[in-house]
Parts: sequence; structure tokens; C-alpha cells
Amino acid sequence: MLNEYHKKVGDDKKVKLPLTGLTDNKIRSIEQNNYYWGVVLTILADHCGYIGPGEKDDLHNKLRSKFLIYIDKHGDQVVQSTTKLDTVLFEKYLEAVRTWSMDFHQCYIPMPNEVETPTEDDTFIKL
Repeated sequence: MLNEYHKKVGDDKKVKLPLTGLTDNKIRSIEQNNYYWGVVLTILADHCGYIGPGEKDDLHNKLRSKFLIYIDKHGDQVVQSTTKLDTVLFEKYLEAVRTWSMDFHQCYIPMPNEVETPTEDDTFIKL
């Protein structure tokens, strides 16, 4: 279903994930966050040429602007922080990013169970 929607809207369109009805689940896990920064963003950044200092953060912000926008009660457009997502909504976000990456950039991002996820310590360059 998500693949079909992405194909209809195209690469330059913003896609909104429903952020209503937050569950009682915990805020995204450390493992999810490590997978996102250490696998998802690393692979996509490398594939798309986001290789300079701070460019992974730029890609992160671009993805949030594409997938995590909602209209607040004042009618303003707001980009949701991933730190506020619960584990279920964060996985929906990850799925949307993986699907978009494959559909529009032919860049496969493995599922968490297909790759060893870096730990928080592994995501930083050690000198």
C-alpha cells in the first residue's frame, strides 16, 4: 500500500504519516535510533552523496520534512521530531524511509534483523 502511494505522489512530493492516536508504547528505543543513524541514514547518505560534515544531519532533516509533517491546532505546518515518536510510529517512519529509498533512489536499506546494528559508540568516529 505504501509503495503504491509513493509511486502516485512522486519523489518531489511530501508524504504525511498519521501522527494522531499516539499509543501507550515507549518513545523510540535506543536500538531503533542506532539502526536509524547507523544503518538507514548511513546507507542513504552514502548513496545520495551526503558525505560531508553535518550532511547526515541535513539528510535527517530532509526526511523529517518529507515524512513527519503535521498541521497544529493553529493551522501551522510543523515538522515532528523523531525523539517524540513512540516505537510503533518510529517503525512506520523507518518503513516509509526504506520504501521511498528503494522506490525513488533504487537504494536498498536492510531491515534491522538483516544487519548488525551499530551501537551508540559505533556511530561516532573514534580518533
